[in-house]
Amino acid sequence: MNSLGFASNETPEKDMVFLQIVFTFDGADAAEGLGKGLKDLIEVVEELTQDEGVYHPYKYLNFAAWFQDPLGGYGKEQKKKLREVARKYDPSGMFQQQVSGGFKLL
Repeated sequence: MNSLGFASNETPEKDMVFLQIVFTFDGADAAEGLGKGLKDLIEVVEELTQDEGVYHPYKYLNFAAWFQDPLGGYGKEQKKKLREVARKYDPSGMFQQQVSGGFKLL
């Protein structure tokens, strides 16, 4: 198992599809509706892949949406290990508390 939660027998480079959804719009008033549309679309895709038996919880961290949990997709055990590393090398939690944005472990 690696830090992304893939087992040694998994081949994500062959077995997974990378889906990047990009919305562009001119007016800020469209943001709320497009955000809801994005959530709805991802929900449909995840339900479909679950129904087909091909769903994988991994989400590429750099492209995950604000409402997703990419670190949770690594699996409970891997997330626990990553938290332990974070506590070891950042015991005060500076990165977790003082760096804006991103997905945090703690």
